[in-house]
Amino acid sequence: MAVAAFPVIESENGEALSRAEFDARVRFGDIPPGARWADGIVLLALPPGVDEEGRVLLRNGDRLDQEEFHRRYELCPELRRCELIEGVVYMSSPQRYGRHAEQQNMMQYWLTTHCLRHPGLESAGSVTVILGRRNEPEPDAVLFRESLGLENANGYLSGPPDLVVEIAASSRSRDYNQKMRAYAAAGIPEYIIWNVNGKAIDWFVLRAGVYERLLADSTGVIESPNFPGLRLDLAKALAGDLAGVIAALDGD
Repeated sequence: MAVAAFPVIESENGEALSRAEFDARVRFGDIPPGARWADGIVLLALPPGVDEEGRVLLRNGDRLDQEEFHRRYELCPELRRCELIEGVVYMSSPQRYGRHAEQQNMMQYWLTTHCLRHPGLESAGSVTVILGRRNEPEPDAVLFRESLGLENANGYLSGPPDLVVEIAASSRSRDYNQKMRAYAAAGIPEYIIWNVNGKAIDWFVLRAGVYERLLADSTGVIESPNFPGLRLDLAKALAGDLAGVIAALDGD
């Protein structure tokens, strides 16, 4: 007798689920041991942030304001990629090359190349961005005008950049939900999500407080409405063709 094969659902940290959906996935083994459900989201059991004396200061799912989160984060020297989104602390899972680092490297190179051609712009990757009292994300890449003066006295970005990029693999649900709401509320004009599992790149522009998806032209290229020449060839990017991505900038 043939047995039907069901796809394994990889649960994500911060994924929005009802309690019934969470319980069902636990029964089927799709949610790893130690995970918990709180206020409609999945919180995986990830290593906490500890200070130099071994005291636990940050846990996945903690609820803090930005100032207290930032204070604790700075006291955890070994902690990497921890974010506060809508008042909730999210620790990150280890990042894979082919499902995160490769795509992040391409987008950073793409933005850096654009900045080199257009003085007055700055780009960065995996940088702390302070967005009010409930949000301190670390986008995978950002673009901003130097005139905004975002860098504060401690070297962090304080205020909304012009464009943010997120590589969405294990963070897909969070990037399309919690982060999208936070970035829209902060007034970030453009938001790009590279949906690794979905093999798609979604580019959004903020209009009247709501993100609207931009459509590619007949050649499969999207151009920023705010930065002339910032063009992305979707097919080249998804194929890993960095040279082709750079060639599409400024209509080269």
